[in-house]
Amino acid sequence: MKITHAVVTDAFAGTERYVCEIARRQAQRGHDVVVLGGSGVRMRAELEGAVWQHASTVPTALARIVTGGQRDVVHAHLTKAELAGALAKPAHGGLLVSTRHIAAPRGRSRRGRFAAPVVARSVDVEIAISRHVAAAMERPPHLVLHNGVAASGVPYDTRSRTVLVLQRLAPEKDTETALRAWGASHLGDCGWHLDVAGGGEQREALERLTRQLRLRGVRFLGEVNDAATRLATAGLLLAPAPSEPLGLSVLEAMAQGVPVVVSASGGHLETVPPGWAWVFPPGDADAAGVVLAAAAADDQLRVQASGQVRSHAMAHFDVERHVDDLTAAYESSPAHRLGLWR
Repeated sequence: MKITHAVVTDAFAGTERYVCEIARRQAQRGHDVVVLGGSGVRMRAELEGAVWQHASTVPTALARIVTGGQRDVVHAHLTKAELAGALAKPAHGGLLVSTRHIAAPRGRSRRGRFAAPVVARSVDVEIAISRHVAAAMERPPHLVLHNGVAASGVPYDTRSRTVLVLQRLAPEKDTETALRAWGASHLGDCGWHLDVAGGGEQREALERLTRQLRLRGVRFLGEVNDAATRLATAGLLLAPAPSEPLGLSVLEAMAQGVPVVVSASGGHLETVPPGWAWVFPPGDADAAGVVLAAAAADDQLRVQASGQVRSHAMAHFDVERHVDDLTAAYESSPAHRLGLWR
């Protein structure tokens, strides 16, 4: 199968990480896979077998798709990629698949309003990464397909005294609540550290807040190249975003056996085990601090929680099964059944 994934950014955040994971595994299964967009250095390092091409704008992505010839599937991620895939459809002649990664209707920006009707007419299969995302879409998706994560044999570090925040430092991620929760937990006075891993426009403001609140034990790590390495030394993952579309970092943490403390909202409610106790109301730093302190206080309880989240992740979010389901989505599309897809 000839598959092109288009992301049309120059970044390497959750969407780009997901594209790399899926494209690499599709290539390992013998498919001809091309990826357009994302950070060149990071994407090349992660793809292993798939071809990467620069495409950070719609015109560049459109030209890449057109000159790439006939493809069986053009799989678009985010609106700019959808538009490029839609405009190039006569040239690539394949199935246009869209995965919706954001909990919002298409067309919020001025350019997005132009693109929305063009894309809507052209997409053959629309996938939402969570029920939370599906509920926010302008029309129901063809299916909801949660992201998959790889199994990890790395044992949980029972001696770790690190709480990890692993996310972009952007307003929608609400890292401020994580910092205030850290202060409310008083774990900085008990030998624990808070590692904030990620870059973004809010870093300076968050560092100022850390100084203003006189928080102890907080370390800003900046962009990290290997989330798995950071998770290997974490005792807990703190995920404060109030409306996370899914929460890839939470899934990765669970697959690696790291217990999670999450806001009780958005995609988090679809990923943590049923009845998971370590949740807090979105934006409630005091409540989050209480949960953090309780989780940190009981080593044996964290060990039990580690086994629970690891088992849950592998039972429900295995990446190989995700790729199987994605292939089935390609093959069960109306265009495929009508013989329009080779």
